[in-house]
Amino acid sequence: MSQNVKLAQNSYKESILQTLKEICTKKTPVVIWKFGLDRKWSAVLELKIVRSQQNEALFIVSGDQEEAIKKVITGEKSSKFYIEQGNILFQANIKTFYGNELVIELPKFIAIQERRQYMRLLNENPKNILIFNTLTQHNVQQMKSFQKTIHDLSAGGMSIILSLQEKELVPVSDQILHCMAYVDGECIVSSMKLIGIIEIPSNSSNGLLYKSYKASFKFMEISENHKNFINDYVLKHYKLSA
Repeated sequence: MSQNVKLAQNSYKESILQTLKEICTKKTPVVIWKFGLDRKWSAVLELKIVRSQQNEALFIVSGDQEEAIKKVITGEKSSKFYIEQGNILFQANIKTFYGNELVIELPKFIAIQERRQYMRLLNENPKNILIFNTLTQHNVQQMKSFQKTIHDLSAGGMSIILSLQEKELVPVSDQILHCMAYVDGECIVSSMKLIGIIEIPSNSSNGLLYKSYKASFKFMEISENHKNFINDYVLKHYKLSA
């Protein structure tokens, strides 16, 4: 049974240096990005040098990426960086950008999630909801409208919190469920499969008044456009704070 694993925020300096040096050695692509009101700017960089004594890292910027870099960093003291291989996120102050070199201060912490293919965001927007078109109850296929707020979200799937009565409506087999998810106003039509249900006791930290259950689902069919939309939503709303 798969449980939700949050991004591990690591502030240990030697571990941060080791992670950045591995990115440098393997020449792993690094994405720098910024969200505006109606669009996202991003560019791909290559980490060239990590200078621990100077507390900085140097990226090489290819010619076709220079204009994109300018749009990302203009008016910003710091920028966000994402390494898809390993799901690594960090935020760092910009020192200089000259010619084909971008120099940043070493990040004070990094967020890493190596166990999942996609980054997962704990959802705090009650308008993000999941609606099942069909459900199985007592082995009989029925048309029902079953709506729940999305608990956490990634481009690979999502989870919802259920009461005991609602839990009985969700099939525990490998049946494919057809559903609609509304994320940030976008209607995402997909098929999903239940991959696990875990019991969540009520306590002051989760705000639940009674014992509940978290049902996690995996997308079986989803368009690349919607997958990219969700991934951008997660990146946009993930809070990079120590």
